[in-house]
Amino acid sequence: MAKVDILLATYNGAKYIRSQIMSIIGQSFEDWRLIIHDDGSTDETVAIIKRIVDPRIVLIEDEKKFGNPCGNFLYLTQFIESPYAMFCDQDDIWLDNKVEILYDAIQSYPTDEPVVGYSQSYLWIPKTGITGMGAYTKFNRTLNHLLFNNGGIQGCAAIFNKKAGEYLMNYRGRDSMHDHLLNIVGLAFGKVFSIDLPLMLYRQHGDNQTGISRYNYSLWRRILLGIKMREPVIDKRHYETIQDFYAQYRSVLPDEKRRVFEAYLNMPLLRLFQKMIAMVKFDFRREGSLCKLLVKTMIHPFIQL
Repeated sequence: MAKVDILLATYNGAKYIRSQIMSIIGQSFEDWRLIIHDDGSTDETVAIIKRIVDPRIVLIEDEKKFGNPCGNFLYLTQFIESPYAMFCDQDDIWLDNKVEILYDAIQSYPTDEPVVGYSQSYLWIPKTGITGMGAYTKFNRTLNHLLFNNGGIQGCAAIFNKKAGEYLMNYRGRDSMHDHLLNIVGLAFGKVFSIDLPLMLYRQHGDNQTGISRYNYSLWRRILLGIKMREPVIDKRHYETIQDFYAQYRSVLPDEKRRVFEAYLNMPLLRLFQKMIAMVKFDFRREGSLCKLLVKTMIHPFIQL
């Protein structure tokens, strides 16, 4: 059994998949197993994978199709056998010490509760080079600071223990993204830590299956984009994920975490002033800022149900 299982979900990634796999093969930490599941690619993705010879690479061929990266990644969690696991996007490039640094860091944390760790990443546009930093701008240290972010930290920047993987494997509700769920698991039941080091090139291009990061946008550009798009304070898909996660795990949540979930889920029923009072009371934040959350609540739709 390897010490780290790397979970790679693929779909029409023929342009990039070989480079990503070779960056994993070139890791300074060698005790890993790469588990790949393809989501019905119509290009040469699977053929390229099969041409790469390494006994540590396992391609799951079972004809299952999900139509989205979240379902594919969550499906892969059932194949975790190692004490630790990592999500891997098909189009990035991992620096050669990524697995080693994250593995060494998570060793100081317990194995009997969910533990999730994250590193930083370089935002990379191949034609122009590195454009900034990604993965996160404000690290979410508590559940209160995560819920209004409409997402987690990049799954491809994460390492997590088998206990956290079990929560993902057993989850049966609606889902937004696998990394959102992973972040919720860590903050609801265990520990989350961060390493402020960029350990991969996060490729930005028009074919991204998990979205293009806005972290390299200026603050004003992000504000203006948000106003123009009239994005709601709470995204419906993320709200439904949190709603179903709470329904499934309510009975085993610590009391203080249960109160946080309930306060968040009750928000759409409150008047504006009541919402703002609850946000202050429970120290809810958006991208690390209570002020930003309050302002957005005043000028944007709250949720589109």
